[in-house]
Amino acid sequence: MRRSESKLLYLFSLLQVLVRGINADVVLTDTGSPQNEDTITASTSSSPGWSWSKILESRKPIIANGNIWPPPSDESPLDCLVLVTINQYMWHCPSGNETSYEKTILHRGNSGRYRGAFMGIGSEDEQGKGRRMWLLYSPSQQQDVLLELDTVTGEILQQLVILGCIDGHDAIRVDNRAFIVDTRHGDIVEISIPPSSPPYTEASIRGGAEVLEDKGYVNIVKIHTGFTRADHVNNLAVHPDLLISNLHGKEVLSATRLSALDRSIPEGYGRELTLEKDGFKSVRNVGTWCHGIAFWEDKSSSPSEIKLISLDSISGSVVSVV
Repeated sequence: MRRSESKLLYLFSLLQVLVRGINADVVLTDTGSPQNEDTITASTSSSPGWSWSKILESRKPIIANGNIWPPPSDESPLDCLVLVTINQYMWHCPSGNETSYEKTILHRGNSGRYRGAFMGIGSEDEQGKGRRMWLLYSPSQQQDVLLELDTVTGEILQQLVILGCIDGHDAIRVDNRAFIVDTRHGDIVEISIPPSSPPYTEASIRGGAEVLEDKGYVNIVKIHTGFTRADHVNNLAVHPDLLISNLHGKEVLSATRLSALDRSIPEGYGRELTLEKDGFKSVRNVGTWCHGIAFWEDKSSSPSEIKLISLDSISGSVVSVV
């Protein structure tokens, strides 16, 4: 990844993993009758409602941490990743060796709960390097904050509170908006990208960042409701019309389900999409306590298959759902 871009990967510890394929739950066809239980993609995408076939066959971009699907034309195996741990952020870049990577520590803080990151707007320096990154920090039992990081010096330049958001688990930037997972309340908080600190303030505003309405607080655009605290919303993938989330529950052995919210529903009236009302079937056999949402098109078969990739944290497996 060129460092001025916002394609980020949010990784938990992943040591040795086993890739295994799983089939998804039953999905309704356009006529409402069940399809074969062994497919997540089928039928046409022209039907009303939100079947997985409609979501994926439209090929509208789905943006998650570490994954944009369909892949952008400029994606390269030489791109760098941004890795997030409990107390540090780092570039993780190919070294020219297929099996070796080099890491550069961007920021190391006190032991805490760093949960995500996205690039600021309009902060490219003379070398084209993005100098501003926003970090999602979730202090225990306190409101979440965004920290503005200088990616060269490692200095924290600004701290902004995300009002009412607690136990944030993910942050996804799409253009001049960011979507923050509020796990405590089961909400997805949509915010405007804040202006960067000098000398990039004016450039960031010209690029789409919005001036703060209240000093010290981000601008909240909309709170998308529909999930609950018990769902334990973990990660997020943003579709132009939907917010796709993995929900892994609060119990240690809770099975994860992949579900979604409709972005067009007015604030305060949100609900989880259902089979009966929306033609949407949540995927319930991804694994247990899963982290990460990624889509990948396997072109080795004919026709090609679009697969959901996630990490089953209990078994230490990378799961492929077709």
